[in-house]
Amino acid sequence: MEVILLTGRMRPVDRDGLTRRFEAQWRDRDLREGAPRQVVVATQCIEAGADIDFDAMVTECASIDALRQRFGRVDRRGRLGAMGRHARGVVLLRGERAPDDDPIYGGALAATWAWLCSQDPVDFGIERLEEPPADCVVNRPGAPVLSALHLDALAATWPRPTVDHVPPGGFTATSRPRRWSRWCGAMS
Repeated sequence: MEVILLTGRMRPVDRDGLTRRFEAQWRDRDLREGAPRQVVVATQCIEAGADIDFDAMVTECASIDALRQRFGRVDRRGRLGAMGRHARGVVLLRGERAPDDDPIYGGALAATWAWLCSQDPVDFGIERLEEPPADCVVNRPGAPVLSALHLDALAATWPRPTVDHVPPGGFTATSRPRRWSRWCGAMS
């Protein structure tokens, strides 16, 4: 088994190299035949703009719009469904309950967790996902925006990047307890 770590905090040259190395396998299920099984541990860097097709997913809870992006990478081509199999996903939550005002997702995190727990199971298929309540979607018009210029500067290793303006509270979330709850669902 091969374990691959892919995060947004990696140097772009390293992340791009890993992506180029495995992208064909991640896109085309036929190229995986005979190759070692892979576990890809990734952050949100694969949510948008990635043309990849995984067989299953385990993810931390997020707002429903972020979960839709993530689950859009599972059985993307519909080949498992065509074989009569279901792609599986598990959504995990840190702690006993979702925070009411998460620093990244605001109240949408708690609303999404509550909605997921009320479903049995949730089908994230493009034609099957029923519309969740509006409060499951992030609505943060005042959230700081990182442009490509900022990201390039912050990802540079030399010289040490400087930031002339950091929004109050910075760009990262605070640490939270590391207990997990679990919700499982199937997709078709």
